[in-house]
Amino acid sequence: MISTTVVLTIVAFQLLLIIGVVWWVLATQGRSRHHDEAEAHAMDLLREPLQAFLIHGGSSEPLAAALAKLPPAVAARQIQVMGGSMLGEEQMSDLALRVRQDSWVDETLEQGTSRHWWKRMEAARLLVMVCSSRDQPILAKLVTDPHPAVAAAATAAVGRHAERALVVEMVRRLPRLPPTVRLQQMHGLRRHEWIVTPLLVDALDGNLPAADLQVMVRFGEILGTYAVLAAIVRL
Repeated sequence: MISTTVVLTIVAFQLLLIIGVVWWVLATQGRSRHHDEAEAHAMDLLREPLQAFLIHGGSSEPLAAALAKLPPAVAARQIQVMGGSMLGEEQMSDLALRVRQDSWVDETLEQGTSRHWWKRMEAARLLVMVCSSRDQPILAKLVTDPHPAVAAAATAAVGRHAERALVVEMVRRLPRLPPTVRLQQMHGLRRHEWIVTPLLVDALDGNLPAADLQVMVRFGEILGTYAVLAAIVRL
């Protein structure tokens, strides 16, 4: 027969488990409500300057000023939404130039050195929106990040902003990357074909291990320049 002590221990454990689950649910709901309230406040604050900039062709300064009033994480999410689905390329470049000096941008990009991968990913996502020539060091760090999600997020900035040294390093690292990140970076590097083509031709004409050669052939097929395709034919 099970002793009273054992029964009480089991009951106590079950009660603690139930209390823990209830606390987790309430905490999650609280965070969700706070997030929703923050986003709603941001939309109210940004609506008028965004409309003036987007529809009426006004200055981006009022919109940048409104973003600066938001918590950094909220401002970063909002500018990603704008850049992803609302603003044209020229408008986004204008806004990016305007906000790049703001403290909330620097604060978010500084997360690129965090030991937590999700904070580095937040930095990478914002970097794609606001990257400038001064950001080569952080771009190089994030696009070569050991965590696939971070490297993948930063890759979207490669086409427009990567300088020669970074392009060369990215090509060199392709065979060592996870397949999904590798494919994304191959496509991101296409905009630098004048740099990539001679590098890839030399690699294909060299003495690569079979696995590396397979990667470079795939990259050559994606790049599609005449010189690279000719090097593939010579194999």
